[in-house]
Amino acid sequence: MREVHVRNPKNKTLGIGFLFPDDLVEMAYKDTEKAADILRAIFAEYETVSKTEYLKYNANGDKLYLDTATKDPSMREILADCMLGWDYESNTNKLIKEVVKKEDICVDAGTSFGYFTLLLGRLAKKVYAFEPTPNLVQYLIKNLQFNNLTNVEVFNFALWSEKKIIDVNGNEIGRHNVHAITLDSLNIPKLDFVKMDIDGSEPEALKGMIKTIERSPNLKVVIEYYPKYMRKLGNKPEDMMEILDKYFTYEKIKGDYTDEYWNYFCTRR
Repeated sequence: MREVHVRNPKNKTLGIGFLFPDDLVEMAYKDTEKAADILRAIFAEYETVSKTEYLKYNANGDKLYLDTATKDPSMREILADCMLGWDYESNTNKLIKEVVKKEDICVDAGTSFGYFTLLLGRLAKKVYAFEPTPNLVQYLIKNLQFNNLTNVEVFNFALWSEKKIIDVNGNEIGRHNVHAITLDSLNIPKLDFVKMDIDGSEPEALKGMIKTIERSPNLKVVIEYYPKYMRKLGNKPEDMMEILDKYFTYEKIKGDYTDEYWNYFCTRR
């Protein structure tokens, strides 16, 4: 596996040396030995990295790293999804395959463990990947390594309207402070595609990429609209819609979420 270099607030390089806890994942069982047996049976057909680490192929043919011996809540959620036969945002997934081309420059804002980052890395020329949560960045790194993707640049930052430290303790997804930058600060000449799912920070992130939008005439965006999370962070859903109205035509991607939140597919005016 190759080493993945990551830009983070302390300008340190994060590589493969991240160690996961040795503890068995806390499942809904009191008997940890029984839980271990169940996990081993579930993942018996997966590619084995170690006694507790596996690789699962997702619907796109990418390998997803799974650690069955961790108490990390992010990995536990991924494990649960895999055990349930999880098919992630299938309509959004299909749309991305249709619109992203091999010479495209892309942004994945809110990578989580890298499901869409891997897809974009296969389809596009270059991907800028943003994830502020350190443990998720480590899973992303492993997934990039196991899939031998070399065209993804990882940023351990959130996207916002200015460079700052954001208090996200009000959000159910994250209970910590994160470092944020603007997308405009990277001075990317032009973008072709952006996927943005950042737990209510979308209005501020859009404000921080206006210059990039204006110099990207062919830009397409898939963006999550979740008013509840936006308001929890003190953001205004109408700020997001104002920017979309000014720069894009857009439509709801049906079938992936609920009446409470959904993805928009946006095409530059």
